[in-house]
Amino acid sequence: MGDEMKKLWYMNRNSRNITEESPIFNFFFYLLIPLYLPIPMSSGLSHIPCKMLCPRLKDVFFGLMVEPGNNQVETFFHNYAQSFDGIYGSMERRGFLQKTIDRFFRQSMFDRFERTLDAVKSQEIKSVLDIGCGPGRYCVEFLKLGKKVHGIDLAEGMLAIASQMCKTQFPDGNFEFEKGDYMEKSFSEKYDAAVLMGLFDYVQYPVAMISKLKKDVRHLILASFPKSGGILAFQRKIRYRLRHCPLYLYSRKDLDEIFLRADIVAYEISDSSREFFVKITL
Repeated sequence: MGDEMKKLWYMNRNSRNITEESPIFNFFFYLLIPLYLPIPMSSGLSHIPCKMLCPRLKDVFFGLMVEPGNNQVETFFHNYAQSFDGIYGSMERRGFLQKTIDRFFRQSMFDRFERTLDAVKSQEIKSVLDIGCGPGRYCVEFLKLGKKVHGIDLAEGMLAIASQMCKTQFPDGNFEFEKGDYMEKSFSEKYDAAVLMGLFDYVQYPVAMISKLKKDVRHLILASFPKSGGILAFQRKIRYRLRHCPLYLYSRKDLDEIFLRADIVAYEISDSSREFFVKITL
């Protein structure tokens, strides 16, 4: 990934918040996992004696804490907005250890950022629907490319950051933001492209969402899907259960099945470390 793209990624932030979502938290989380799992994970969670797990982790492993729903996602990301935006913090202010850990834990996020901007640069794409727009970092880049932007998010805290950032950098820009569930929205026009980065992690019914996207989008759908399996997915499941936030993970087979059921024929799936980057052509 080029230096210019990384500057875009880190621009305008000096935050160095250390939160549970930060790479440093992840780094030490991996070191602590063996303390809770003295038995190889391949032996199956059902074989782990409960006395080896603290009560909090026992609830996590046996799925007693989270019921799926948008309320949990909305609350989680509203409270987490400033720290989440801090992921995009200033590259110049980050130390060697932070940069190294970022490269290991965040490379898939860099990759999808770069791939999304490359795809949206097309002259065919004049308007973009950013679903789950978060703090608006993608929206800013779309505006730089001269696109019309419509951002939607469940979390008011995220939208406040996104709106302020776009108003500051593009006071006359063609953009709008609205709070709510995309599945409950209707539009008077079709958008040339839809971007759903980091959204399907929290979508309980992906086929229904993709079917709706086919009605709202004219040319292109870009989305990321977190991978199931592996230690990275395992620790993420634990963290999100501790936060009372639903999480959905996918295999390549899962994606093929989803697209088959949604009657999607033209799609590309790229393997990007911790996730799949998907490009659907309509």
